Order: sequence, then structure tokens, then C-alpha cells
Amino acid sequence: MSSAGEQPLATHKRLLGNTALLAAGQVLIQLLNFVLVIALARVYGRDVLGAYSFAMATGAVLCVFVGLGTQGFVQQQLSQQPELTASAIGALFGFQLGMGLAIVLATHLLALALAADPVMVWVVTLIVGYHVLQRVTNLFLLGFTAREEMWIGAVLPPARLGIALLLLAGAIAAGLPAAFALASLPVATLAGLVATGLYAAHRFGRVQLRLRPAEIAGYLREGQPYFYVMLLTTVYSRAGVILITMLSGHAETGVYAAAERLVMAISSVQTMFAAALLPVLTQLWSRDPARFADLTQRAGRLTMFTTLPVATLLALFAKDIVHVLYADAFADAATVLAGIASLLVVRGATQQIGVVSTATDHQPILVRTKVLGLIVLAAASLALIPNYGAMGLVGATLAGETTAAAANYLLLRRAGVRVVYGRGVLRVALACVFAAGLAWLLDGEPFWVRLPLVMGGGALALWGVGAVRSQDLAFMRAIAKSGGSKPSS
Repeated sequence: MSSAGEQPLATHKRLLGNTALLAAGQVLIQLLNFVLVIALARVYGRDVLGAYSFAMATGAVLCVFVGLGTQGFVQQQLSQQPELTASAIGALFGFQLGMGLAIVLATHLLALALAADPVMVWVVTLIVGYHVLQRVTNLFLLGFTAREEMWIGAVLPPARLGIALLLLAGAIAAGLPAAFALASLPVATLAGLVATGLYAAHRFGRVQLRLRPAEIAGYLREGQPYFYVMLLTTVYSRAGVILITMLSGHAETGVYAAAERLVMAISSVQTMFAAALLPVLTQLWSRDPARFADLTQRAGRLTMFTTLPVATLLALFAKDIVHVLYADAFADAATVLAGIASLLVVRGATQQIGVVSTATDHQPILVRTKVLGLIVLAAASLALIPNYGAMGLVGATLAGETTAAAANYLLLRRAGVRVVYGRGVLRVALACVFAAGLAWLLDGEPFWVRLPLVMGGGALALWGVGAVRSQDLAFMRAIAKSGGSKPSS
């Protein structure tokens, strides 16, 4: 039998293991999405890529209305009473599927009224349908998550996207139009929905489908708080793409999306780190405030040590990267990539401070600062996008993210939570300046020669100026391995 002291450690290791499994799935999804974006950009051009990006953003917002927060409530309920899985699915499946189909139909009719190009109409309709089917599929995953069976949540989304990419490749090889190619996404998702539903029925028992207004109303009432948080978070992350499409059109959105997708793929690593850090900080906050402060400081330094050099490399080699990935048709995306690269640094800080807010049970502060950031983003977008296009959205996004991070930081300190972030940034910046100087000296050399030389020189500079220390890396490795047991310094 395990001792009382071993049980928290085992629980914590399980949390970290589940987090790592889900995060690995998210990294794979980002990589597959990146391949999808490159294929669309190279084959169909910036207009289709822009329409796809707009539809993805719009669909992400609209699919929040499929469940209206009920899935968040059911997730919490099943964590305490997993035996209710089949009953909850039976009560909500018909309602959510009906809401989803209504949203897809309304989207199609609205697109017909507003868009002149039939291809764009079907691109938007198909991608919104993809989001709706994805959200309904998630209903069947709640029972697995409640039982901490995270493997299906980690495997299903990348497998579904992989199938979609194979279908997309076949459509491209056959020379089919963009709408037919993008139909691969809802088709693969529909197949995933059927397979997941059948497996859930086998695992949790036969689902008794029903439509009882009073029962559904109860779920909606309990899910209301989850709905507001989810809607705010989704709008906060997707508003920029929607605004640039409305203000500058699909082509400019395509230019922005080509650069932004690369940054999003890299950001998935930050998300993985933040997800792994959260359970550790949550436990340390109540048990050992001194170690909490120490880990927060070290994690902040490690985040700065990784994000600033990567952002520097993206800015230095933006032209070469865009040429290799997208060819000459997206040459103007290089300027956007050079500008948006700094978003890695800002988002690293935002995620780090957001994790501290959650770990210390200051979620209301996090919500208020996200609202403030969204307001700044919208105002800055309206002012900048009409004159500067994609670069205007870059500036607006940086303004919104910086405002949210700064406000979160200040409100946490006012609430008595001491957050130390950015210590050692001057040393990291000095190493980045050295890397930029080396890139300038090697300007005439081929890209494949310059890139490894600048990366190697920058890494040596980081170590030479003391921006990263061996004990910092050892500390983080020990945290991951021991589940929070104190490593030797």
C-alpha cells in the first residue's frame, strides 16, 4: 500500500503525465495545421488562404454556441459522477447537433447574401461545419477525460487532421477546386464523430437519445458561467483575423495568416510548458510560498531565454523562411513575419502571468485583463488596419497582448502576489544583438549556411553572457521528473 506521503507525489506525476500527453497532441495538431496552411497557400493562393483563415476564426467563435457552456459543466459533473456519462450524452447530443446544423445553415445563407464568389461561400460553410462537428465530437470525449483516460483526446484530433490532409492531398492531385479540397476537413471530422460515438457507447453503455426541454434548460443554466468564459477566450484569440478580413479583405488576411501560422506553431511549445507548469505552481502556492516565488522567477527567466532568441531568428531570416515555405507569391508576408515574431515574447509573458493568476486562484483578474486586452485590440485594429493592412493587425495584436499582460501583472501585485518576470532580459538581449551582428556579417552567404552559423553563435553568446545557467535547466528538469520535489540548487 502506498504511504500518505507517496500519494500526492503519484497524483502530481499523473497530472504531469496527462498534461504532457495532451500537450504533445496539441503540438502535433499545430504542425499538421501548418502543413495544411502551406498547401493551401502554394496551391490556391492568398485569397483562399485568407477565406480559410477567416472561416476558421468565425467557426471557432460560432461553435461556442453549439453547447452554450454545457460541456464545461458536464465535464465537472462527470469528474465527480462518471457513471452519468451515457445519460449526459443522451440529453445533450440531439440539442447540440441541432444547434450546430442551424448555425451551419445560417452561416451558409449569410455568406450567400454577402459574398460574391461562390467558392468563398462554400469555404466558409464547410469550415464552420468542420468546427461544429468537432464540438459535437468533444461531447463524447468528456467521459474519457473524467476518468483521466487522456489518450483518446490526444490521439483523435491529430488522427482526424491527418486523414483530412490525405484527402486534401488527393483533391489537390486531382486538380479539384478549393471548396472540394477543404471538404476533406468536415468529412474526416464526421468520420471521427461516428467512430468516437460508437466507441463511447461501447465503453460507457448505450446512449438513450432524448430531447427534454426542462432537462436541457437545467444544463444550460448550470453551463452559463462556462459559456461566458469560453466565448471571451475564443473571441480574444480570433478577433484579429475576423477584423482584418472585414476591413481589408481575404487577400490581406492570407498574407497575415501565412506569417501568423508559423508563430502559432512555435507558440504551441509555450503552451505545453505553461500547461506543465500550472499544476506545480498550484500546489506550491498553498504549501510553500518561497518555492513558489523561486519557481515563478526561474520559469520566467527560462521563458524569456527561449522566446527572445527565437523571435530574433524569425525576424532576421523572415524573408528566407517565407520564400522556402510559401514561394514568391507571399513575399510581402516576410515583413509581417518579422513584425509578428515579437508576439512570441509578449505571449510568453502573457501565458506565464496567466498561469500565476490561475494557480493563485485569481481568475477574475485574468478575465478582466482579457476584456481590457480585447478592447485595446479592437480599437487599435479599427485605427491601424485600414491604413496598414496586415502590419496594422500586427501592431494592434501587440498592443492588446501587452496591455493585458501589463494589467494582469499590476493587478496580481496589488492582490499580494509577487510576480518576478523578465529578470536577466538584458543579457538575453545582448546575445540576440550579437546574433544579429553575425547575420549581418554573413549576409552574402546562402540561407542554409547563415542559419546554423547564426544559431550556433547566438547559443554560445547566451551561455557566454550568463543569460542561461546550468542550475536553471537542472531545476526545471528536476521539477518535471520529481513532480515538484525540491531539487538541489
